[in-house]
Amino acid sequence: MPAFYKAPKNIQAYENDIINTKDNVWVLMHDLTIDRTTNGTGWVQEMTFEELRKYRIDVGPNINNLTDAEKVIPSLEEYLQACVANKAVPIIELRQRNYPMAAYLTLYATISKYIRLNDCVLMSFGIDVVKALRSHLPTANVWWITYNLNDDVLNTCKQYNFDVDVIQDAEDLTAERVQVFHENGIEVNTWTLYQKEDHQRLLDCNVDHITTTINDINL
Repeated sequence: MPAFYKAPKNIQAYENDIINTKDNVWVLMHDLTIDRTTNGTGWVQEMTFEELRKYRIDVGPNINNLTDAEKVIPSLEEYLQACVANKAVPIIELRQRNYPMAAYLTLYATISKYIRLNDCVLMSFGIDVVKALRSHLPTANVWWITYNLNDDVLNTCKQYNFDVDVIQDAEDLTAERVQVFHENGIEVNTWTLYQKEDHQRLLDCNVDHITTTINDINL
């Protein structure tokens, strides 16, 4: 959580990954288990929120500068509070490929405590997840995360009214291909920019948004 509060104040959005716990609390976690990133082991969805909070994050470039309290696994609510405080748009990736209805309802209720559902982005690799999001939220910002911009992706986005979030080094990520998506009313966003030298290439492709790990407000 400290990274969000210490980020430059004119960052437009904060992207993060979420998973729900055994007792249906949404937490920030990239992996489906806590093995790689904490001092614990186990599947997130097999633990309660209280159990997860007993473990501490133990990897990261600034880990030794954090207090014990700052190393707890953050909840979605804590992340949303940071977004609101810094006027940043929450961009939220659902990591699992399917969820029960109760999980979606808890997600929507949690987000709605802080912002309107239409004021965030919800996205997933899982086609069933983004279909469910779109069916529940007809006017929300829903992105399908993909590895290409082929015709199957185009047609699916058109059919279900998704935008697309494509890996930044996809072979078919070109200005011409992005234009085809734009002509069909589909935004093309990219993940993840690690090297500054790739920035201009993505701008030249006329993508709509770029997810980056580069902490440079002048990028």
